[in-house]
This record gives sequence, structure tokens and C-alpha cells, in this order.
Amino acid sequence: MRNHSENRSGLVGRGVAALLAALMLGAPAALGQDGIAWGDLRRARYATDHVNLMTTFLNLSDDQKVLVSAFLRDYAAVYAEIRAEADRERELARDRARWARESGTPTDAGVALRARERVEALQQRHEHAAGEFIANARAVLTPEQADRWPDLERALRRRDLLPRGEVSGERVDLFQVVARLELSEESRFAVEPLLADYAMQLDAALVWREQAASDDDDDAFRDVMRDYQSGVADANDLRRMARHLRTLRTRVRDVNIMFADQIRGAMTMEEEARAFEQAWKAAAFPRIYTETYAQRVLQAALAFEDLDPLAARDIEALAEVHANRLLQANQKIERLTVTEEPRAAERLVEAALAQRDRRRVSDDFNRNSTLVRDAYAERESMEAETILALHRLLTEEQVRRLPARRDRTRGR
Repeated sequence: MRNHSENRSGLVGRGVAALLAALMLGAPAALGQDGIAWGDLRRARYATDHVNLMTTFLNLSDDQKVLVSAFLRDYAAVYAEIRAEADRERELARDRARWARESGTPTDAGVALRARERVEALQQRHEHAAGEFIANARAVLTPEQADRWPDLERALRRRDLLPRGEVSGERVDLFQVVARLELSEESRFAVEPLLADYAMQLDAALVWREQAASDDDDDAFRDVMRDYQSGVADANDLRRMARHLRTLRTRVRDVNIMFADQIRGAMTMEEEARAFEQAWKAAAFPRIYTETYAQRVLQAALAFEDLDPLAARDIEALAEVHANRLLQANQKIERLTVTEEPRAAERLVEAALAQRDRRRVSDDFNRNSTLVRDAYAERESMEAETILALHRLLTEEQVRRLPARRDRTRGR
């Protein structure tokens, strides 16, 4: 039996459930009206760029590419029919939800069940069509190409599933980071076995994330939706869902972080290792590791041809100090981002439950929720100090020639 004190406000309970519902929309099996899991009915599973990747990865001949492209057109025609039927079902579900909302009458359970069954049948048809495309494509491969098929499958999953990441570092493909660098033969030889291991572990994490979202979240979401519709939301269930979301968001990211460290350490030249680390961090934490306004104006000032020699010396020293301080500030923001970003759902749940129970969220929890924001504010304050110090070393005319800010809200 649920604790009455936890459920005394059905309105806020529905608000918490709706909040988690919004958070769950990033999961592959997010549910809509009537508890329907639409899965990948909203988008084609294969498209022209998949054929292009197959062509490059497997070195398909022209004849093979013509055949695979024809198989893709067959799949696309079937998917178009499935998508049209799914759109009709989605519109009917919206109509039922709208009627239930306006009339105050819950949707008939039998009607909802039959709608779910129709959507599940569409999903099965889509699964069959996608499987038929892959089977046909594999049938035209040579034995050597067929041996590479598992590697291609992993590459396809990286291409399709990495962009679904929600937290910093979860969307990065280290294969692409390495490919964009001009590495020595020694470094490439050193990282090859690490990339092979990375491909396997990242793939396992991606498959786990998708499967965990598809299986676990369906049941958890149905529980929350049932509570939402009845005006009751159990606090422990909501906290469990929030923790589950954190796990979903960190498994892939942690694989990326682990192998980024290993790849950097394996490179034989320090210059290449630094280039890789900069490229990885720029991809994983783009808001943190981007050129700041202070960096731009320091570089511009040092390029002035009319710069006084003493001022130039002082600006060089200022730039060095600023670079060290900026590195420390960025590393602090990165550490806090890795820790705090995946806990967003937990903070939202706790804040909503605290509002329901008319209590304050603990000071520790409030601090955790603002740590990253405060770290950015500290960095912006440090940047302002550097810019002010630079202005003091320049003439008024030189200050006017400095680059203008591109984004004043973030100090860049």
C-alpha cells in the first residue's frame, strides 16, 4: 500500500510523471498515447547513406552497388506504406487522447489494446522488411566481403545510435576523431588494436543502451503513465526511473572516455597525443573546449604591428598566465559536467517532489545542481579580468581595433 503522505497531491504527481515522460522521449521505445511504443516506425531504418557506407566499407563493385540500391528501393517502398499506416494510427491516438481529456473519460482499455496490437503488427512488418534488405545485400557479397560484415554492422550502429546520445561525450565516434588527424605510421600502428577493442566495447554499450531502453523503459513508463492517469505518482518509482536514465546516459560515454585516455597514452609522439586530446575534448565537450573571447583578443593584440615592445612582452606573459588559468578552469568544468550532467533527471524529480511536499530541496542537492553553472561563471569572471588587463596594456586606438564579441552571453 502506498504512503498517503507521498501521494497527497495528485496534481503534482501528474506533473512529475509528465516530466519524466518528456525525459524518456530520447529513448528509442518512448511511448505515446495509449501506451503505444512507436519504436523506429517514425524513420526509415536504412537509407542511401547506409548503402554508401556499405560501398566504402566493403569496397562494393559497381554491379553490387546497383543491386544493393535496388534492394534499398524495395525496402523504402514497403516502409513508405508502413509509415503511412503508422501516421494514421498516431493521429487516431491523438484524437482519442484529446477526446479523453475534453470529456474527462479514460480511453476504453479494449480500444487502446487493439491500437497497440495494430502498431505492433506494423513494427513486425518493418522488422521483416529491414531484415529482408540486409539478407539480400549480404547475398551478393564475396566471401571476403562477407567476412567484414560484422565490422560493417558495428560501423552502422555507431553511425545510427551514437547521435542519440544525451550527455557530453556520448555522441563521439573515436574512429572519426583519429581519422581526421595526420598521425605517424608508428602512432597509427599503436592505436589500431585499441580501436579494434573500442569497436567491440562501444558496440556492446550501444546495444545494451538500446535494449535496456526498449525492455526496461517500456514497463517503467507504463507504470508511470498508469499513475499519471490515476493522479498518483510513487516517489520511489520516480527516483528509480531517474537513476535508470542516468545509467542509460553514461554507459556509452564512459566507454568513450576510457578509450580516449588509452589512445592518447598509446601515441608515440607527444605532439600527436596533444592533437588527439584537443580533438577528442572539442568533440566531447564543445561548449567547454572552444576558443574564448579573451584568447581571440590576446592573439589579435599580439599581431598588432604598432605594439610597443614592452607591451608586447607583458601581453605575451599575460597570454601565458591566462592559458594556464583557462586550462584549470576548463578541467574543473569538465569534471563537474561528467559528474553532474547525467543526474539531471534525478534533480528534476527531487525538485518536483519537494514542491509537492512543500519542502525545500537539501542545500547539498541545490549546490550540486548549480556547480557547473557556477564554474562557468568563475571562468567568465577570469576572462573579464584578462580582458581588462589587456586593455590597460594597449592604447585606446588599439583597443578599438580588437575583435568584437560574437556571443556576449557566453563571453565569446
